[in-house]
Amino acid sequence: TAMRREEVSRLDRADLQDGRARQALITGKGDKERLVFFDEPALAAIRAYLEARADQYAPLFLRHDLGRGKAPGPGGRRWRLSPKGVWDVVKRHAAAVGVRASTHDFRHAKASVMLNRGAKLSEVQDILGHASPETTKRIYAHYETRRLREAFDRYTLPPEARVDPSDVRG
Repeated sequence: TAMRREEVSRLDRADLQDGRARQALITGKGDKERLVFFDEPALAAIRAYLEARADQYAPLFLRHDLGRGKAPGPGGRRWRLSPKGVWDVVKRHAAAVGVRASTHDFRHAKASVMLNRGAKLSEVQDILGHASPETTKRIYAHYETRRLREAFDRYTLPPEARVDPSDVRG
């Protein structure tokens, strides 16, 4: 989804209609609203997680550790997974499979894959929720340079195909 860990921690199950909505309107960094999109494997995992939880608490993701306390609070809000909790889950699972990864690595990877597959920088900016195109361009400038080179090569005629302007008759 390319969501920030803070954004993930704020999700409520209603935002995704219990794993049936393919998109959600979230409030991101700087209190700016944006749409985030979910593919079918992510939605299937969310549905399975909610089914295994067997509760109706509002937060999409809950703490499941011993430190969460006994009382969930109204709507389960005291058991909401924090941004640090999201980070801990990613770090723990990455270590379990022998890789170094952070929540931001997933965000960066999503943007990189999209750019490598032909997404426009402005589309990636919107998906990431960057307020300024300069932020996106600074972080992913190397992709833009490669795409510019590809465009240059694609649309440049080889010398033998060029027409001498003096041979063209008006």
